[in-house]
Amino acid sequence: MTEEQVSIAPTERLSVEEIYTKIATGTRLSFDFLALLVVSCIIAAIGLATNSPVIIVAGMLLAPLMGPILGLSFGVIIKDRRLVMTGIKNEAFGLSIAVIMGLIMGAVLIPVTLIPGWPWPWPTAEMLARASLWLLALGIVVAAASGAGVALAATRGDIGSLVGVAIAASLMPPAVNAGMNLVYAVFALTNGNIVLFYFGLEVAGLSFVLVLMNIVLINIVAMAVFKLKQVAPIKSKSIFWHDLPQLDKKRRDELWHR
Repeated sequence: MTEEQVSIAPTERLSVEEIYTKIATGTRLSFDFLALLVVSCIIAAIGLATNSPVIIVAGMLLAPLMGPILGLSFGVIIKDRRLVMTGIKNEAFGLSIAVIMGLIMGAVLIPVTLIPGWPWPWPTAEMLARASLWLLALGIVVAAASGAGVALAATRGDIGSLVGVAIAASLMPPAVNAGMNLVYAVFALTNGNIVLFYFGLEVAGLSFVLVLMNIVLINIVAMAVFKLKQVAPIKSKSIFWHDLPQLDKKRRDELWHR
């Protein structure tokens, strides 16, 4: 081997402390996280209602779901209970917001679909695609690839939007779709259409199952990649001012006057 040859060892990565700093920052709840989540849900809902893959992808570009997932996976590997709990809490919160926004957007958009000449019958093909048994099977591959990609990117310090889109593709559209079709089911029931009521429930249920399945698979694969990269628990924590030994008054005066 020459010095110019590239190493392909799986252990090539940032230090655990550097990875922790980047992941912990992205796991926390913030105004930007909430704002991006709401905006991405609105765009994804419009894309689903208008059967537009382009608009759905635009919503996925903004979805900030990658941070909490990484926090959960990485926290398990380094045995950081606080990071794990923060990841679980914020991921659950993010998905809850996505479903709630789906409910709201469904309530807003369903009356619009009743306007004569509306070109996209509800549920659209994009909505039905998120509740397809074929997609549930293919979702295993997508989720596994997303989990591997996000873990590899995290260990290299180059977490980019493309990895975020991969995860958002697995979570954001089906989560929003679940909320939208739950409203559709209620709307059908109020109009006495039992068949459409159960159909709406089925689409909403399968969409939510797809979300849960993808979350589990993404985390499992991400943890496996962290293990492959030999990420280990941090042996020593940084020393903060409150961890330093207390000095008596005489010693403080000596240091002050030096």
